[in-house]
Amino acid sequence: MRCCFPERRAWFTDWYDESRTWSEVPPGFRSWAEIEDRAASLRAWSPGIVHGLLQTEDYARALLATSPGVTDETVASRLSARMERQRRVIMRDTPLAAWFVVDEMALYRLVGSAGIMTGQMRQLAAVAS
Repeated sequence: MRCCFPERRAWFTDWYDESRTWSEVPPGFRSWAEIEDRAASLRAWSPGIVHGLLQTEDYARALLATSPGVTDETVASRLSARMERQRRVIMRDTPLAAWFVVDEMALYRLVGSAGIMTGQMRQLAAVAS
């Protein structure tokens, strides 16, 4: 299918097709870790869900499992990558200044179960403090 964005010579379709084969970190973001490791500040938002850097392991697992056709192995791999990114970026020895905009709907949207959401809300409060 090459009909999307013809003025862009179908770059989006090519990108989308490639993205369906990613198991962990998209190729375009693989060098991003080096930049994040050197960053002094971070600003992020994620509409509709809690940003990945703030997610509890249970919340992230429940969210990752909703991807169509995802396998348990893929969920485990992506979850591991997400938790490692949190350790590198948020829980590092020299804390960076961070600003997160949390969409109000992310606080009301049930991801997994009420217990998972309770843990996620506690995580947000802990990170905010």
